Amino acid sequence: MNENQDCFGAATTSARVFIINVASHEGDFNDFKLCGQKLPPPVYSEGNFIQVRFESRNGTVNKGFNASYKAIDGELLCPTDMILNDTTGSFSSPFYPRKYPFNQKCSWKIIGKQGYRVELTIPDYGLEQCDVACSCDSLEVQNSFSDDSAAGKLCGAPRNRNLTFYSLQESLRVVFVSDNMSMDYDGFEATYKLLNYSPPICPKEAILLSGESGKISSTNYPKSNYTASRNCTWIITVPVEKIIKFVFTDFVLSACSTKPCSNSCSYVELYDGGSTSSPLLGRYCQGSPLNESQFSTGNQMFVSFHPGQIVDRGFEAEYEADTTI
Repeated sequence: MNENQDCFGAATTSARVFIINVASHEGDFNDFKLCGQKLPPPVYSEGNFIQVRFESRNGTVNKGFNASYKAIDGELLCPTDMILNDTTGSFSSPFYPRKYPFNQKCSWKIIGKQGYRVELTIPDYGLEQCDVACSCDSLEVQNSFSDDSAAGKLCGAPRNRNLTFYSLQESLRVVFVSDNMSMDYDGFEATYKLLNYSPPICPKEAILLSGESGKISSTNYPKSNYTASRNCTWIITVPVEKIIKFVFTDFVLSACSTKPCSNSCSYVELYDGGSTSSPLLGRYCQGSPLNESQFSTGNQMFVSFHPGQIVDRGFEAEYEADTTI
């Protein structure tokens, strides 16, 4: 039996409302007991029925309660992997900005066209927080990165407003979970848009790329100049027993005022393996010869972009799996 906070320690003579046959997010049926004078959030059933029972003991007299009900499309209220592929859009926790119900697990998948990225903004949120791991209620943004120190799994209240996340590839997934204890939080609303250019930031960790082919580019490409002094790294992995063919398709970096390709310049480095400890295939800056493809000797290549203080249009490159030379 799950109770709201006003039922904890209540006398056995108190009036109670029992809501029976309400399913939890784990698929088990639970009964809920409501007491006190605080208006609870909406409760909805797993299926097409719900049972309500009111108890008042030993002549207890009070105002009582009034409730309403209606049939709704449960899939729209709390969907499972709802596909969102419009250019822009928004979604929220159930009943936002009213209190969200307990025992929910909702998820959305935002999918862009090939080469697009997703920008997800969460202006504000209010979720139960019982520990630093967000084990109770949580909002998780998967397959993404952020310039904020917040992790991809959120709970409590935000330190900063307007948290922004970017997808690592063409899509990201958002999962909202509430447990069976709290009924006092407003939830969240999120907005998104699809970008046909690279995000303005890079994740702190290397972006992992796999498959037979793909593209990489500097931040903001081709919309505007790359971001100064913000390193970007990629680890490209193709199927075993194949190698990687890598070629620049556009390359406009700021010119070096010192020795060409010095550490103070903007440059791209390619490594023959999955880290910077692998053999260096080459360092490329403005003026470097770029008319030949570069090949790895194995199925991995590490790419690192080091932008200097002076910025320019940036670069784009393509890679594909090739047969062993």
